[in-house]
Amino acid sequence: MERHSRTHFADDAVRQTNEAFVAGDVPGRLLSHALLEKLRHETEQQRRGFPLKLIQELCTAFPKARDSASSSAEEGALRHRGQATLHS
Repeated sequence: MERHSRTHFADDAVRQTNEAFVAGDVPGRLLSHALLEKLRHETEQQRRGFPLKLIQELCTAFPKARDSASSSAEEGALRHRGQATLHS
């Protein structure tokens, strides 16, 4: 049974990720030592780098959002113009 499970289900049982979200207060004793150390390290990195990392992320996100909004507005204007000429 164990061999069958490993062969057929092991790849989908655990997935690697570069992101994690820890909600609320999690007692450190409930985390593995390695995970707790990683969490402490990343928290400290965020504190030291704040707001630089946030600013960098926003600076890359704003042009994308602007381009997306601009494209949507242009499409809407074209649709609106098309409707106006149809009704004329």
